Amino acid sequence: RFLVTALGGVLGGLALPRRGFAQATGVVTINDRLALVTAGGTNVVALSTPEGLVIVDSGTPELAGQLIGSLKPLSGLGVTTLFNTHWHAENTGANEVLGMSGATIVAHENTRLWMSTPTWMPAEDRYRAPRPRKAQPNKTFRVDGSMNAGGERIDYGYLIEAHTSGDIYVFLRDTN
Repeated sequence: RFLVTALGGVLGGLALPRRGFAQATGVVTINDRLALVTAGGTNVVALSTPEGLVIVDSGTPELAGQLIGSLKPLSGLGVTTLFNTHWHAENTGANEVLGMSGATIVAHENTRLWMSTPTWMPAEDRYRAPRPRKAQPNKTFRVDGSMNAGGERIDYGYLIEAHTSGDIYVFLRDTN
């Protein structure tokens, strides 16, 4: 019991700095078209195009408003395309707000299934309700795909056996 209690204290102590960081939101300009937005401990990549922003992930639910506020100076046109790299809430937090504003939400089909189905969460001893329809991906794929946005070729594809069963990569071919 002593070792379990001690280990719990150490792990809890390690989590404290992360909780403090989780509230930080900032924007780092990478080049004239690309920015990194840190929102709640989650990195959100934003590509500025003449049509609007293309972003990768959408941060945590509790910081969705801060993320949207951080994105406004990057483009007055808003977000046109959002890629969800997987279904966890810390990466899909602003999906509903962005979906209601008309953004196309691109993800692997498994991510859509995880987000649209009630799921038993054993670690939390509860069911997780499906996400609202507007928060769910509205453009899915199974293997890979590509698109062009503002002259940028964007390739994306499935990462089998990664963090979740719906993980994807997003490759900004010209900007990278």
